[in-house]
Amino acid sequence: MKQSLNTPEPGNGRKSQSLVLGIPIVFLFICILGSVLLTTAGGILIIADPLRSSDAVVVLSGGGDMSRMEEGARIFLEKNAQWLILTETTPREGERVSDTTILFKDTARNLGVPDSAILVTDQAAFSTLEEAQQVLKLANRNSFKSLIIVTDPFHTFRTRLIFHSVFRDSGIDIYVRPVRNHWYRSTNWWMTADGRQATASEYIKIFAYLFGFKSGLVE
Repeated sequence: MKQSLNTPEPGNGRKSQSLVLGIPIVFLFICILGSVLLTTAGGILIIADPLRSSDAVVVLSGGGDMSRMEEGARIFLEKNAQWLILTETTPREGERVSDTTILFKDTARNLGVPDSAILVTDQAAFSTLEEAQQVLKLANRNSFKSLIIVTDPFHTFRTRLIFHSVFRDSGIDIYVRPVRNHWYRSTNWWMTADGRQATASEYIKIFAYLFGFKSGLVE
């Protein structure tokens, strides 16, 4: 007897069923792989050197809030440093220090850092590279041998890259520390606009620095 034209070929049903069941598995695999890659991309940016007793803790300007200053003050008050250094950025014409530096100093004092223990770099810096150069001048002038550099978590990789380059022949040890309890997390940065912007911006600046474009924003 001839097989009816409407009768499905043997095994076609099983193939269709396998295909339907396979789609969610493939989708789940893609989601897991994507999450792993994104987490890795965020994790690469975060550097946390061991916290060691040093001559000074350096709070880099920028960040948009007082979290860097609060972390620097915390490290100082925990007796991990004898001095607290602020990096000057953009004072207005006729002013010696910027409003940001004044705000940072006031915050440090309110947190318990003595005014006599606060130092400010001499010249305005407009990039992380210029901050490193100004910090080196101040460190040499004060015969410092070790520094703790505080910045946002996503900024630590680039900060270490730049500071280690600038301080290469100085004999000064550099330890880079991220702000603790910061909003930036390697596990979920892509879920917020701020996280996506920060991550994309850092990678652009890292590659720009590596390929010879040394200028950039302080952030």
